[in-house]
Amino acid sequence: MLQLDDGRTLIESNAILFYLADGTPFLPDDAYERADVVRWLIYEQTDVMYLIGGLRFRLQTGRWRPDDEPAVARRDGAHEVLRVLDAHLAETPFLVGGSYTIADIAVYAYAHLAEEAGVPTAGHPAFRAWVARVESTPAFIDDLQPYPPNASRLVGRSTYG
Repeated sequence: MLQLDDGRTLIESNAILFYLADGTPFLPDDAYERADVVRWLIYEQTDVMYLIGGLRFRLQTGRWRPDDEPAVARRDGAHEVLRVLDAHLAETPFLVGGSYTIADIAVYAYAHLAEEAGVPTAGHPAFRAWVARVESTPAFIDDLQPYPPNASRLVGRSTYG
């Protein structure tokens, strides 16, 4: 949640990213490129977070075992996510317009955790090179915290898909 100076609040990470990036190099001025950023923000929520982030959460908290049917299905989908990202990133250094934007920030948040979800990335060299580029951007911070030991008892309280 982001509370604005005038008391209004924004929820959802991608809405907050979009708001904070307005007027910065992280959100292009070009209408087409802005729309392309939105496309990747939607893809992050519908596919990347759901298939990679949600799978990782359930595996790490013990809700699913790697061979459980839903885990296998999500892992198959996560492989497709990596194929899509790898093919796109084979043509461009970043997701939109050749420069680092909030699309990269949002997609990176879960995509870089594919290995922790049991989804190998070795066959996706453009994706791996992109992860390295994102991690080498100025002021990059990886502040991801491990799930707490009691996370498996928080059933129904998560929005991790």
